[in-house]
Amino acid sequence: MSATDRAGHLTLVSTTGGGAVPSGRVEPIGPGDPARVGAYRIISRLGSGGMGTVYLAENGQGRLVAVKVVRPALASDEAFRRRFRTEVQRARQVPPFCTAEVLDADPDHEPPYLVIEYVDGPSLADVVRQRGPLTSANLHGVAIGVATALTAIHAAGVIHRDLKPANVLLPPGTPKVIDFGIAQAMHDSTRHTLADQMVGTVAYMAPERFDNTAGESLTVAADIFAWGAVVAYAGTGHSPFDGGTPLATATRIMTEPPDLNGLDGPLRELVEAALQMQPGDRPTARQLLDHLLDTGMAAESAMAAQPALRNAAQEAQTTFSGVPRPVINSRRSIAEPGRTPAARRGRLGLIVAMVTAVVSMAAIGVVLRARVDDRTVTAAPSPGGTSVSPGSQRPSQPVGGSPEVSEAAPSAARPFRFAADAEVADPLTRPDVIRANTDGHSSCQYSGALMVTVDRTGTYECGETVQSFAGAHRISVEVDLRTAGGCAVVQFLSTRAGAYGVNVCAHGYIFNWYEGDSVEELGFYLLPDRTRLREPHRITIDIHGKEASLYQDARKIAPVLLEKGVPAGGGNVVIGGYGDPAGGEAPYRIALRNLEIIG
Repeated sequence: MSATDRAGHLTLVSTTGGGAVPSGRVEPIGPGDPARVGAYRIISRLGSGGMGTVYLAENGQGRLVAVKVVRPALASDEAFRRRFRTEVQRARQVPPFCTAEVLDADPDHEPPYLVIEYVDGPSLADVVRQRGPLTSANLHGVAIGVATALTAIHAAGVIHRDLKPANVLLPPGTPKVIDFGIAQAMHDSTRHTLADQMVGTVAYMAPERFDNTAGESLTVAADIFAWGAVVAYAGTGHSPFDGGTPLATATRIMTEPPDLNGLDGPLRELVEAALQMQPGDRPTARQLLDHLLDTGMAAESAMAAQPALRNAAQEAQTTFSGVPRPVINSRRSIAEPGRTPAARRGRLGLIVAMVTAVVSMAAIGVVLRARVDDRTVTAAPSPGGTSVSPGSQRPSQPVGGSPEVSEAAPSAARPFRFAADAEVADPLTRPDVIRANTDGHSSCQYSGALMVTVDRTGTYECGETVQSFAGAHRISVEVDLRTAGGCAVVQFLSTRAGAYGVNVCAHGYIFNWYEGDSVEELGFYLLPDRTRLREPHRITIDIHGKEASLYQDARKIAPVLLEKGVPAGGGNVVIGGYGDPAGGEAPYRIALRNLEIIG
């Protein structure tokens, strides 16, 4: 059996139960994927994320469902299982009013899994990306649908935490909000052992999300802020706080009013109210829903062709009655054009919790392998630097230089002993593995360390290793951030097809996947304390199978799933620097020392 969707581009194929599977939206299962999970037959992959992999499956009656299988690193955490069990119980209490219904779960299964109603429809993110902002009627329909879903979710005692356009699906009938509540289990189970992992997408995070202490008291108001940002995106085609990079976007959330050009009338006023800086100034989901249904012709037009949406919204109102309906005067705390609200100006200091920007994928440079017989290396504190030849027993003595510390001179490194089995053991004091280069503005030069200077916004790559590293391997390098806005860049498993990469910044880390000119964020992590400039730290990336773990000074920061796959032949390692104007002004400088790769 075959057919096409409303856009005319998805082919459908039959399952054993007679259901139709949209082949254009799924990936075939691979050798490492299960054939069955519990009572569910796995058909294909729908996607993967921080918690695990989502599969399209069918139950014994042939009904299509989505099965989320928890990844091993979380499944082995007993704290996660306890929290997962609690959150699943709460999620199953959420009425299916514009939500994807939770059908089944087994927290004790190996690995644990969650079964959700399969929703066959594009995401709001895909629709806006492909077709632009929604029409007025469709926009009001999405606003009503998501407010209805949040009314039901919050009434069950659940906070979504990751409401964004990709988690709003648009099948025939009503919008459906997915992935609610369960993210908290992952957040709580890692809170005490990892740096704070931001569960959510920066552009849709409420200001209080960037406060490291706010996780203890996060409220449903964070979801209301996300509702406002999602509706603004749907109506304008862009995030109301878009800054081009995560750090710049967070800065705008904390310091500037939203850009709502393109929205008008009562809906704009509701969005403004939802995007208030202070959680207590935002309406509740039920209050949003009541006001949306009172917007006259816009609401009637939105629901005229969607009777299921009308029924869901009205049933939510009836089910969760008794909530006062306040007068929302959003203009009272919205700044005049060109001015910044005092509340946003006063919270600028919290932006130190943010991570910066992106790195490019290209791997360039001609490099050599370096080894030293005496593997204890300490970089000299002077511009003259330490030179280590492959056959030397000890580093040569510093030559000349001033005792004064300059921006170009590296701060004193800590002693480091290379492992005897290291494939690459390079103190980064001369171009043995990573070459020196310049484009006339940015450069990678040796002066007691590999000094990376980035004279513009973006990435500058010093070079790559000759060797490709496959299977389990560990990459470590000492990072010394010299100027505000400068970040170290480490790319790994780099091939022509793509690369994984990490930006190492003062505020935290971003894991990315690079493919051509596109960049996809795989993980966003914070550090409890900002890394001070000129204070060296050792950064380690430990790759095992389909997962990589990030460490700073032997302290585990976070695991990340290599969800784009691992190339069979492995890939190269690339290092360099990144400059982000949201963090500081060019030129951006980073010192790198003691690169070790154990294959």
